[in-house]
Amino acid sequence: MQAWDDYLKALEPDLGKETIDRWARCLKILNFDAANLYLEAPDSFQAQWFNEYLLPKARKSFLNENGRLVKIHMQVAQKRPLSKADKEKTDRPPAFQFITDPIDQSHTFEALVETLQNKIVFKLFSDFKSFKKTEPPIYNPIYIYGVEGIGKTHLLHATATLLKVQKAKVQYVKSLTFTQNMVSAIKSGKMPEFRDFYRDCDVLIVDDIHHLAHKSATQEEFFHTFNSLHMDGKQIILSSHLSPQQLKDIEPRLISRFEWGIVLPLQVPAPQELKKILNKKLSEVNVTLSSESKDFLIQKFSKNPKILSQAISALILRAHLKLPQGQNIDPDKLTPEAIERLLADLIKKEQKAKVTVERIIDLIALYFGVEIDDILSKSQSRECVLPRQMSMFFCREYLKLPYMKIGRIFSRDHSTVMSSVKQIQQNIKHPDNDSSKLVTALKQRIFPHF
Repeated sequence: MQAWDDYLKALEPDLGKETIDRWARCLKILNFDAANLYLEAPDSFQAQWFNEYLLPKARKSFLNENGRLVKIHMQVAQKRPLSKADKEKTDRPPAFQFITDPIDQSHTFEALVETLQNKIVFKLFSDFKSFKKTEPPIYNPIYIYGVEGIGKTHLLHATATLLKVQKAKVQYVKSLTFTQNMVSAIKSGKMPEFRDFYRDCDVLIVDDIHHLAHKSATQEEFFHTFNSLHMDGKQIILSSHLSPQQLKDIEPRLISRFEWGIVLPLQVPAPQELKKILNKKLSEVNVTLSSESKDFLIQKFSKNPKILSQAISALILRAHLKLPQGQNIDPDKLTPEAIERLLADLIKKEQKAKVTVERIIDLIALYFGVEIDDILSKSQSRECVLPRQMSMFFCREYLKLPYMKIGRIFSRDHSTVMSSVKQIQQNIKHPDNDSSKLVTALKQRIFPHF
């Protein structure tokens, strides 16, 4: 039906092509006339989602060639006949219960170490100690981002705890939990309860908002939740590994809303600032270390504070296990050499973690004498194809990235990536051939410590 196709295309700028393809264009057209359109959904979930989000729009704006509204009739595809017992089960809606994400009470502002790099962020969040429900937010939303382990979740938990002490109604949720609850609510016919749960609050805190990627239904619902809270003057706080502009597979209208308020990065502290964090952690476990040993730890675990704290905890535990029961750790014996032996596996893991996609492509481009753009281009010349295949191979074999993600990086279909990786894997089965020697040479450049 041409009118239906045209109508769906008209909805794409507002809802996004991915949403329309996933939830509307895939519906089967059973029959139609000038005033009616009969659709079939593959299952009740698809039908419920359509009725919830798209049918209200269609009732107001889906017109035929004469400018009259077309009525949409929806049915669910018939499956095999059900037994009486099965029918009774399907007639009963599934039980619905909200999953809630706990707030770690140990994640307080007092446990955080303010650094020069993150002073502004900490100040903004600590100002919630004077939060007033009746006053509109100064910044809305507040969007923080930074690498994993930098302290985003700690900061959100501390903020939620601080707000609850002031009797504010706070909803803290991870974006994956938001999705799980929404799917469960749709299946159970409990969407009004779902909306009340997340919209009847003074502050909504959503952790890891980047996990909304590829979830068009969740994005649609969160869009309306965001709008409802924002219009009511309720505070919204979001966190992510990425800045709004770096987010992939999230609708532009959501990304623009994430930028309405203030966007703040959480940055990895400088070595001098990391020493403050290290000293605080050591004081908590009542252990002292020499300046040389501290510098060694910071050098090896400078990626972020969380990894540094984990390394210190592992060091103390392993050092204790080496001692007779009841004997205390001798700080003089925790030399850099001793620490390197005790934390050998963690040091190796950390060195490997410092290798990124960008570093792999950069070093391979340098080795082959080509530009990075050549590797990422569509060129099929051997000068470009081999470096590209090697880059895909290292991303898969050593970073363990999914084929789909590698495909997006190199603007290739995932099947092309699989074929390239498999070709290199086959070639290096023989250690003496050129491909095997090439992989060994590249590995030494990319992973010099292994």
